[in-house]
Amino acid sequence: MNKFVQLHSNDDVVISLEGIHKGQSLQIQTEDRGMIHIKANDDIPKGHKMLVKPVKRGEDVIKFGYSIGKANEDISIGD
Repeated sequence: MNKFVQLHSNDDVVISLEGIHKGQSLQIQTEDRGMIHIKANDDIPKGHKMLVKPVKRGEDVIKFGYSIGKANEDISIGD
């Protein structure tokens, strides 16, 4: 079962469909980059976001294909 869903091909994040544990390795099928391999940097509760593209401080974070806010700090893949 796929543990995440990407809502739009331009999204920086995927949404967790079930709880994920810190350190868990995941294979995520993205629309724009195909299959990617990510390790969760923290516990991710069901329904929460995880970054699949790095975002620098001050850059927009994209979800639903639109900005949902600016990053207050550099954010790594897996956060």
